[in-house]
Amino acid sequence: MIGIVLMAVGVGSGYSFSTKVWFPIPEPEGDFLGVTNLRHLDQAEALKQIAGLGLNGLVVDSFRHPTVISGQILGQHPLPGQLSSPGDTVELTVSLGPIRRAVPDVTRISFEAAVSVLESSGFGVVIDSLEAELPLGQVVEILPEPGTEVDLPMEVRVAVSKGPS
Repeated sequence: MIGIVLMAVGVGSGYSFSTKVWFPIPEPEGDFLGVTNLRHLDQAEALKQIAGLGLNGLVVDSFRHPTVISGQILGQHPLPGQLSSPGDTVELTVSLGPIRRAVPDVTRISFEAAVSVLESSGFGVVIDSLEAELPLGQVVEILPEPGTEVDLPMEVRVAVSKGPS
């Protein structure tokens, strides 16, 4: 048991000595800069910070994101903490914000058709039923109101007729 402990201590000491004395990690040559974390900053602020570091900023991609508002940074290359030389380019990906869509008017059509239209438009569906003068299975009302612009993903509450009482 003592032999195992002595061997472990010897290996650990040898590794530590080797990496610190014989093969130390070299310091980077030149003026390298650590890139800061730009995620969730707006595009103008991110470009300002990049310029302040002596780097160039370039928006290379943008796409829709369900939770990040339009104009905010989603990603960057080089990553935060990585080193860059002065004058290097930091590539940015910017959010276009969530997808916005008007709620389609599916009132007074059958429940099955309404669900098909809503789901193919990207909406989730929550179903309620109520007594109404409309025939059984027809959509009485929806919330939010038809034509309302909303961010996707979004659930639409559909009230379906149980038929006349």
